Amino acid sequence: MTHLLEIDHLSVDLVTHRRYRKVLQDVSITVEKAKVVSLVGESGSGKSITACSVLNLLPAQGKMSGDIVFDGQSLMDASSKEWQKFRATKAAMIFQDPRASINPVHRIGDFLTEALVHNRGMDRHEALERAATLLEQVGIDDATRRLRQYPHELSGGMLQRVMIASVLLIEPQLILADEPTTALDVTTQADVIAILDDLRAQREMAMLFITHDLELAAAFSDRIAVMYAGYIVEVSTPAQLHTRPLHPYTAALLRSRPMLHERTTRLPQISGRPLSAF
Repeated sequence: MTHLLEIDHLSVDLVTHRRYRKVLQDVSITVEKAKVVSLVGESGSGKSITACSVLNLLPAQGKMSGDIVFDGQSLMDASSKEWQKFRATKAAMIFQDPRASINPVHRIGDFLTEALVHNRGMDRHEALERAATLLEQVGIDDATRRLRQYPHELSGGMLQRVMIASVLLIEPQLILADEPTTALDVTTQADVIAILDDLRAQREMAMLFITHDLELAAAFSDRIAVMYAGYIVEVSTPAQLHTRPLHPYTAALLRSRPMLHERTTRLPQISGRPLSAF
């Protein structure tokens, strides 16, 4: 099986309170072509920093060590222009909050076509046609009218669909999805995930999917990596993770979930808390 993405012994240090603090330590993950790997763990464990490292989107003065290999080529010594080209053509990220990712003074059409016009040299009219077609594929009706609207005129679920469309428009080989349904209701969440996974599978894209939801990760992932306090503590298949967890933290994480078929007055808790990086 061919690895599209290899994160090899990655460590990340960020500046906090005028000194460097290690937030990722010796992280290793592989994502195969056309496969889905989910990264799960509690808030502050380092999941989002891992995804941002893959695209070199760390805060100012952030330091990376180890290696990030994409399709057989190391990215650690890439220039700023090479990183920009990588983000524009090879890999793209869906962030948690679409309202924070879309410029509120730009129309939806401008947001969707910017990368195609400026990075691909596509004619604006052709780019708008492609954008309208993809909006329909992600479940947005009357796409031509939506392209003329502003972000505040769309619901959260529709904006997340717009974010998915913006990623799929550049036809990347790798999608990094950072809890893309956190702010959505359960029904809308299921619709968005189904659309994303169907289109990803049709286009044979790989995905690194970040989530708190173990059941969601198990539903459509090929492998699951469990992260705690900046470390990867376990990587296994969904079936093995749920039936035979190998690490004590993974077992505790599974026990802390509410279950429909069990009645309890209080959910088990994991004692202590990870050391904050900030």
